[in-house]
Amino acid sequence: MESSGRFLMDGKVDVDVDETYVGGHDQGVIGRKGGRKKIVVLAIEKQGIGVSRMYARVIDSASKENLKEFMKDHIKVEAKVPYGQMGGLQGDGKGIS
Repeated sequence: MESSGRFLMDGKVDVDVDETYVGGHDQGVIGRKGGRKKIVVLAIEKQGIGVSRMYARVIDSASKENLKEFMKDHIKVEAKVPYGQMGGLQGDGKGIS
């Protein structure tokens, strides 16, 4: 399913962004390198005790450029997103812009 892109997360409720590796165990592969695993970045907009919206994308690497491109596509610039746990954006201080 593809998003229409018309409903950006506005940050009026909590928006969390994180990246993770998805894929099963690869025989003979140690850690995150190699194998068939994919990196997926997720943005989840929480409302109350549930989730109101979620966007996800497979990315080539967890670089600042890839993470920011995803965030620009799905989150409004003025939204407040905590970056403390995102390795690719740590220390950036620039947020989405």
